[in-house]
Amino acid sequence: MPFRAARLIRLAGLCLLAAPAAAAAATIDASYGVSLIGLPVGKATLKLVTDGTTYQIQGEGGVRGVSRLLSDATGGVSAAGTLPPGPRPLPVGYRQVIRSDKETENVSIDFANDAVAKTVIDPDRPKHRRNRVPLTEADMRGVLDPASALVIPTGGATGSEICNRTVPVFDGRQRFDIVLSYQRTETVEGGSHRYSGPAQVCAMRYVPIAGHRKNRRTIKELAENRDLEIWLAPLASVPVAVPVRLRVGTNFGPLVFRLERFRADP
Repeated sequence: MPFRAARLIRLAGLCLLAAPAAAAAATIDASYGVSLIGLPVGKATLKLVTDGTTYQIQGEGGVRGVSRLLSDATGGVSAAGTLPPGPRPLPVGYRQVIRSDKETENVSIDFANDAVAKTVIDPDRPKHRRNRVPLTEADMRGVLDPASALVIPTGGATGSEICNRTVPVFDGRQRFDIVLSYQRTETVEGGSHRYSGPAQVCAMRYVPIAGHRKNRRTIKELAENRDLEIWLAPLASVPVAVPVRLRVGTNFGPLVFRLERFRADP
């Protein structure tokens, strides 16, 4: 069975936002290359705008198939919210579109009072709702959408404390945790158009909570996968860490997002 690129895009949180930038805000533009077992298979862009109290993310991405290992997909998501004191942002809204070789899916999530207020999935076929672990009202409180999950406040931290946290995520169907834990610190040598400096390497673990198909093989494999990591770079100009690299182990070899171009203003 080919690895579904749509699942990859959701996990990576590739972003597309139409909201205007806030005045006097810091802007980060990043471009990523995507490779599978060392072969280039796609591109992604990420734009983060923040004035220290609010955030907006924009980006887009596409993955093309390699033989039967990876199915074609393009996609974008939108997210915005606030940055209160504490370890996580407060999202306001999220929009996602995933275009695969079979269909186009749209997802929207609205938040209010630190909880999911409304979710719309189109198309929302009955077969997509069968045999799922029930979602409760408690599951919908204190969660982040997949794009806002990439907004990791540093609170001035520059070391291992950037990694050590649990990120609660709701993607429109599933409620899961991404558990980050510090592994090591690497020095990134990026050159004139890339980030150069320290990056905290965080191990990632997927923990399904609700909304998933309990006996589905892909869920079990992802929960048992210990070959997941993200490199996060703290920046002086913005209060959040920037993803430098994302690695996802698959049955066919490593799938890697690597930062290729980077610019931060001011």
